[in-house]
Amino acid sequence: MFGPAAAVLDPKAVPGFYVVDNLRAIQPADLEDKKMFTKIAMFVRDLDDEGAGFRAKETFEILLSLLDQNENLFQIDPELFRNYFNLLVILKGNFLGLLEVKGVEEFLREQALIAITIPLFPFRELDFLFNLKDKIAGFIQFDVWYLDEVDKNDILQSLIFAVEKNEEYLGEDSLKIEGKPLLEPIMANWLLDYNQSAHASFGKRSSFDRAKYLNASLLVRTLGSSQKVILQNFLEFYDWLKFEAKNLIHSKAQVKINELVLAENRKLKAPQFSGAEKPGFASRPSNTNFVNQRIGPAEDIQKINKTIEERSQSAPKMSAPPPLAPQAAERKLQPPPGLAFRPQKPGQPQTAPPNRTPDISQIRKEIEEKRNLAQRQIDKKLEDLKKRKTN
Repeated sequence: MFGPAAAVLDPKAVPGFYVVDNLRAIQPADLEDKKMFTKIAMFVRDLDDEGAGFRAKETFEILLSLLDQNENLFQIDPELFRNYFNLLVILKGNFLGLLEVKGVEEFLREQALIAITIPLFPFRELDFLFNLKDKIAGFIQFDVWYLDEVDKNDILQSLIFAVEKNEEYLGEDSLKIEGKPLLEPIMANWLLDYNQSAHASFGKRSSFDRAKYLNASLLVRTLGSSQKVILQNFLEFYDWLKFEAKNLIHSKAQVKINELVLAENRKLKAPQFSGAEKPGFASRPSNTNFVNQRIGPAEDIQKINKTIEERSQSAPKMSAPPPLAPQAAERKLQPPPGLAFRPQKPGQPQTAPPNRTPDISQIRKEIEEKRNLAQRQIDKKLEDLKKRKTN
């Protein structure tokens, strides 16, 4: 799956870092230079350290386009091509929060094993800190204020199901699982054997349970030492997602509930002032003051009614306006400039004036369509690269 990268990844050989603008100036043929790869890899490492999702997405699209234009790189240097593909996986892992749930499911189904393997072997010399668990945790917690706990649990279950259907290969020998025919050594079948052999105790699996499975399983013995390390890390990620990631949802939801309760308590405990009692404000007589005062004995009510009657009698009497002249009655008010409407034809219903308030739902729909279109373009290019890689 991965080849030696020590000769390629020598940070001391090529000092300096690349920025997105510099990446745009790279030509497809420049990717064949291993020093160029080191520069790009160091820049991707910095993006991963910063967690810059939007810049990672922009870099992903640039690098994917360059690889798509260089059709000879895989034949010239297959290992270098695979290392570029690994960079794409790291970049995509850094903008998972910008994807829809289906995009994250596809990532876990097709590239989770690579994402877990990259920090262990191919890019060790550059000290990559990429951690798939942190990226998925960030996606689960993203927008937690706008989705209730039920929605988040549904999303989490779909992510678990995607990992359980992972299509990546580990090992070369077919897997013989009890009660099943010979199966391909893809991660979905490894997890099938793992779930049959290592039962969860107290609602979760510990490192002891994983070590017991790795030492006792006959299937694991067919793997090499590095493959066993990869499997161990994959099982650790799977157990975290299945048994522990739900705590992220509950903890965030509880924080939200606590904040709402605290806000309500503050409203209840806030002192209520009348107009005369407010510090720094003079009382101003108004009819609403009588409404806000507490109604006491009958004599208080009589005083209030008497005061209202006196005020109504002392108010100046308003005479009725004179009737409009016939010409004025027939005169129609003209709309202000810019708001005039086209006259309707006889017999047609009067149309309402155009709504000049922006339609938020329409704006969101347009943004969603643009994002889905960009995602489909990225997926198509990735699929083409994978086909070229397999060929």
